[in-house]
Amino acid sequence: MNLFHTRVRLSGLMLYLFLFILPLNLLAQDPGSKRIGFNNTKLTNVFEQISEKYKVRFIYNTAAPNSNRTITIPQAQRGLDDLLAAISTQANAKFQRSGDQVSVQFLPVKTFTAKGRITDKNMQALPGATVINQRTGEGAKADAMGYFQLNSAQGDRLMVSYIGYKAAGTFAKEEENNFRLEDDAGNLQQVVVTGYMTKKASEVTGSVQKIKGEDLRNSATTADAMSLLKGKVAGFFIAGNGNGGDPTRTSEVVMRGQSGLSISGTGANDGSTVSPMGPLIVLDGMITNSRDISEVANVNDIESITVLKDAASTAIYGSRAAQGVIVITTRRGNNNKAQVSLSAKTGIARPNYGKVRLMNSDELYSFIKDGLTNAYNSNPAYKNTYPTVADFLKAKSFVSTDDIKTNTDWSDLLRRNAWMRDVNLSVTGGNNAVSYFVAFNNYKEDGTRYINSMERSSGKVNLDVKINKRLSASLNLNGLFTNTLNPALGYDQELTSYYPWLSPYFSDGSIADTFAYKNYRGNTVTANPLYDRNYNSTIGKAKYYNGAVKLNYEIAPWLTFSTTNGGIVRDNVSEEYIDRRTYVTRNSSVVNISNQADGKQWGSLQQTTTKTTGYLSSNLLTFKKAFDLHQLTVVAGQEYSRNKASVTTVGMSNIRAGERSFLAASRVGTGRRGMPPILSYSYDKLAFSLFSQADYSYRNKYMASAAFRRDGSSNFGQNNRYGNFFALSGGWLLSSEEFFRQSSVTQYVNNVRVRASYGTSGKEAGQDFLNYTSYVISPASNGYGGNPAAYITQLGNQNLRWEVTNTANLGLEFSVLKRIDFVIDAYNRRSHDLIQQTTPTGATGAPKLYTNVGELINKGLEVSLNTINIQSKDITWTTNLNLSFNKNRLGKIYQDSLVTPLGYYSGNFYVKSGEDLGVIKAIKYMGVNPDNGNALFEYYNAASGKWEVKEGYNQVIANGLNAQQQVAGSVNPKFVGGLSTSLRFRQWTFAIASNFVFGNKIFSDIPLAKQSMGNAKSGNLYAFKSNQQVWKHKNDQANIPAPNADVDFIPTSSNTTTFNLMNGSYWRINNVRLAYQLKPATCRILGITNASMFLSADNLYVFTAKDFVGIDPEVSGAVPGNGTNYSYALPRKVLVGLSVNF
Repeated sequence: MNLFHTRVRLSGLMLYLFLFILPLNLLAQDPGSKRIGFNNTKLTNVFEQISEKYKVRFIYNTAAPNSNRTITIPQAQRGLDDLLAAISTQANAKFQRSGDQVSVQFLPVKTFTAKGRITDKNMQALPGATVINQRTGEGAKADAMGYFQLNSAQGDRLMVSYIGYKAAGTFAKEEENNFRLEDDAGNLQQVVVTGYMTKKASEVTGSVQKIKGEDLRNSATTADAMSLLKGKVAGFFIAGNGNGGDPTRTSEVVMRGQSGLSISGTGANDGSTVSPMGPLIVLDGMITNSRDISEVANVNDIESITVLKDAASTAIYGSRAAQGVIVITTRRGNNNKAQVSLSAKTGIARPNYGKVRLMNSDELYSFIKDGLTNAYNSNPAYKNTYPTVADFLKAKSFVSTDDIKTNTDWSDLLRRNAWMRDVNLSVTGGNNAVSYFVAFNNYKEDGTRYINSMERSSGKVNLDVKINKRLSASLNLNGLFTNTLNPALGYDQELTSYYPWLSPYFSDGSIADTFAYKNYRGNTVTANPLYDRNYNSTIGKAKYYNGAVKLNYEIAPWLTFSTTNGGIVRDNVSEEYIDRRTYVTRNSSVVNISNQADGKQWGSLQQTTTKTTGYLSSNLLTFKKAFDLHQLTVVAGQEYSRNKASVTTVGMSNIRAGERSFLAASRVGTGRRGMPPILSYSYDKLAFSLFSQADYSYRNKYMASAAFRRDGSSNFGQNNRYGNFFALSGGWLLSSEEFFRQSSVTQYVNNVRVRASYGTSGKEAGQDFLNYTSYVISPASNGYGGNPAAYITQLGNQNLRWEVTNTANLGLEFSVLKRIDFVIDAYNRRSHDLIQQTTPTGATGAPKLYTNVGELINKGLEVSLNTINIQSKDITWTTNLNLSFNKNRLGKIYQDSLVTPLGYYSGNFYVKSGEDLGVIKAIKYMGVNPDNGNALFEYYNAASGKWEVKEGYNQVIANGLNAQQQVAGSVNPKFVGGLSTSLRFRQWTFAIASNFVFGNKIFSDIPLAKQSMGNAKSGNLYAFKSNQQVWKHKNDQANIPAPNADVDFIPTSSNTTTFNLMNGSYWRINNVRLAYQLKPATCRILGITNASMFLSADNLYVFTAKDFVGIDPEVSGAVPGNGTNYSYALPRKVLVGLSVNF
């Protein structure tokens, strides 16, 4: 009963509120109230809008100074009286209503000098912060201590802005006007370094993307810094180095599709080639000549990376920017007391065998037996010689049942669990005059194969000095020292190179130096890799130094001059040592270094030394001024650079055992086979540039930009030494429009920005001397009439000109519910005047000539999505997704076709104008004949004009290969992208990062070369997967042909059919990380500022297509087509780490 009465009382109360209180509330509201608000709106326009909404008329003196004031009040439901009261202070006026008329009385204006200080939330000064009087448009900048002065009047509104902080405003007061700005993490307020300027993201008119250094450090642990951008940057296709487990290799990058053709000039024999890939890297404003982040900076020292993708962003860098620009900003000091940061992590890397395994002795023996039996049954010639299959097996079999009693798992012997560590120490601090950042790092990683490791130490010093009110200076110093270890020539660590019945040990347990065994070709001897790895290796030592001094002088508050001068020094030494005690020195097919006179073994030492120096001088004049509601920034600059390099290779032989030294060699100038005894070459390149850029904005919502650069390079002949590059772009902050702000859509959508750009960027020829005629001196034995002779190898072209990429870009950015940020870019890139090798007329006597004839077209779409799924005091959950679609098409080309340059398919077919540069053309594999297990292919019958199914590869290509090839796909993916998510619960953070590739075809040599009799004749095979059905008996429904020792049975050219073509799509879980942040109270007890610890797993899992057969689908290199036959894949790592700040 009590419960019933309680419910009745509550129902009555709700009815009372609804029928009485709510109507009273509504009656109390002004029936004439409207939703209205203003943002920096001129007073005359305010009166017009009020007149239209409230049906009133204002009477005022239009010549009064106060009529030029601007009004800012938030959107709200207001009656007319409340609205007039709200704007009276800002307008410095009184209002009197009479019917539908409103009389305006402007009050006398009292002028004074507004003074104050601008700081951050920690009360640290923000020198250079801008203060604008919204009425007059006049502005001032805060000095080194954060103080400012600005002429003002009563009612004037002062607005303060500083890049990276939220803007703040207040009405000018005669007393102190102090501002404490808060950090602004919003996308449109982020600091972005573009070209030679620093802007807010809302002011950028080009396609750029910023990655925080913290995001890089909180992802996978690797020496390959470029790979950390994988899945994080829209438009980037980042491919591993093939041998992904090798810590000494780096990744390659293609931005928005391939924009050039691979070229080899006169430097082809010395390894100097022009690659179309690789963005320009700019370090703290200094242009580098490296395409690898790891060569110029340590990840622990990076504050942020900004990727410039379209012409509006890259044109200012001219000839270097066809493949985009990566701008690296390193960490700097601050105005706080010294803070020491120490971080350390260590972990173990486990070998990655993917989803395949090696056959054991029984499996391989059965496979070989089946292959020999099938060969006997399918080849009548064998039956004429051997009456029975038993006779044939007895004669041809090279393994017995006794042999297979030994079962060696070579994956355990040639791979290992490897350790790694990363230790970083940094000190940062300073005051208003001097700030500093000093860091030291040591990183060491062993590869999961033997004789493979990398250790890198680095040091970094950034120093900023405020010399006086107008002059400041910066000093940047950086040094990296890298030691690498890799196998020497002849050391074979391929897992399938060794039979499982071979043992690397003698009966007494000692390591054998060789294997003596029988294979299909008869008795053979092979080096034991377990023995050789104790002696032979290649050691690399690299030293890299870069430094720069920057002076910045403020000529006027709106005009500054800066000069940056710096250089690099790189010294690389590579030593390949082959010990005379190893078998490889006796194998003349690999290393021809035996003493033919006495038959003794000779060791060898091959040493290559590369020395590089570079100098850059960059001088900038920057004009930046606000005029009322207009803001103009103009940069004019000049740069000069010079880069020199020399490479020397010396071969030595008859080395004393165990000594890697010139002094231990009795013969200098006689190195191993395949390398010249002495080789030396050098280059000296100079470049001179003039450039300018102008940025304009009106009301901070209409932006326009124009850039121009003129580059001159000594890499070209005098006829075309200079190249001109330009860009035009514009942006519109649509969400700042009054009509947008007053619309109901603002409840759901905000920060809407539209931008468009068009411009050019370029690429020069490189250090290949393509404009010069080159010669080779031939010895008498190969010369003319028995005499030495010189002949032309390349005809020079003084008219060779710059490769140019024209890019049009359209971008849209917006936020939904202030939680979901979208960035969408559509682009069209046309790369023309591409340098291509052509054949000159026979009268020249030259085999090749390089000319500008190529054209490539890339069209694509990029979508980035960042969401805040949950945000509260205890829980934050965010997600990041990016997708990149690109279509590549070959335009103009010499003789309308190009012999494919794709890795394993190189030279097999022609790519024609209009086709995808990554197209694959191959004979179509159609399965297995159920009657006999033979391979079936699709065959074009010229007589009938139809495609038919035919048995036997050699029969299909009898009338030519090209006629039977069909388009089988492309090595270029349909789209790539990344997906990551982070969940924070109080002190705990759990994060997952991944990347994916979809729609590409890749070459895998496992189905044909590593699962066939071809390899079983000399080594082991990979076991067949569950989706591979091998034919064994008549009427078997199989997809793998029967094993057969007959060379005519299956394709002898594995790269000409689709049998080995795989779906290369994959989704890789790059990193899973669990971190814990110590509570502030705990840190105070421990006497530290903060601390965190983490557990991380890298390369945790790779999802592949169902039919994929291989170890890792990631192709080797960003020039697609190199395939995935490597057994040395990216390892799986587990790490723990600790970070402490004092």
